[in-house]
Order: sequence, then structure tokens, then C-alpha cells
Amino acid sequence: LATAMSIKTLRIADVAEFARPIQRAESWLAGRPARNTLDACARLLTKVGDPQPALDLLRRGQGRDGGWGPYVDAPSEAFDTALAVLALTCAPRNTDVSRMMTQGRSYLVVQQTEEGAWPETTRPSGGESYAQRISTTGWATLALLLSEKVHLDGAGP
Repeated sequence: LATAMSIKTLRIADVAEFARPIQRAESWLAGRPARNTLDACARLLTKVGDPQPALDLLRRGQGRDGGWGPYVDAPSEAFDTALAVLALTCAPRNTDVSRMMTQGRSYLVVQQTEEGAWPETTRPSGGESYAQRISTTGWATLALLLSEKVHLDGAGP
């Protein structure tokens, strides 16, 4: 995730000035297979390489509740679901991507607590961390806002 966000930030800052670090980060990311939700999301967020393996992993990993966990067979958590929804905003549009995004958004809406936050995602899961609650809430909010924009006007970030 850090590499993906660095690539996105450097592209926005100055793609010409940061061409070498961007290329190095893209090469590193392209050389890593998508083995878990975070890997798949990093690929889609940066549009590095063929999106299909990442989309296939997300398709297999989406739970019946609409969310994603850190691995294909893991229980859904808000953080991983937020990243998947964000990543899907960068994926090529089709009905399968739209369905996954809609179900992920629904999962996030249901998980929001009465006070407006989302339960923290900790590793290992089940822990308590105010910092992680704030982080998870930020990612969930961003995912809902950007995916709503994509839903309304059909354009990715």
C-alpha cells in the first residue's frame, strides 16, 4: 500500500521530475504477484500491469457479506473492504466490478458505528486501537466518497 500511494503521489507531484523513482516503484510492484487483498488493491490503485489477476483475487476474496478480509479466505474487515472499494474505482468498468463495488459499499455502510466511525482493523484482528479506528474510518470514508463519485459520473480517480 505504501508503494502504491507513493506512486500515486509522485505522479501527481511531477511525473517528469520523479520519472525514475516512479519507474523503479512500478517495476517493483509489477514484479510482485497479487497474493492477498492488499497486493491486489495496490495493483489496481496504480494501474500497474494486467488488472485481471488482481480482479480475480478480489472476486474470490469477497465475502458473502460484501466485504473483504486481508486474505481470500479471511473474514471481512472494514479496512480491507475500504481498500478494495477504492481499488475498484480504478479498475476497468464492467458489471462485475460494479457489483463488487456496490456490495463492498453496502458492507461499509452496515459496519459504520452509531457514533459515525468504523471498527478498527488490527493485526491480529480483534484488538483495540484508537489510532487504527481513526485510520480505518479515514479509509472507509474516502472509499465511500470516491466510489459514489465513480457511481454517479462514471469516472475513476
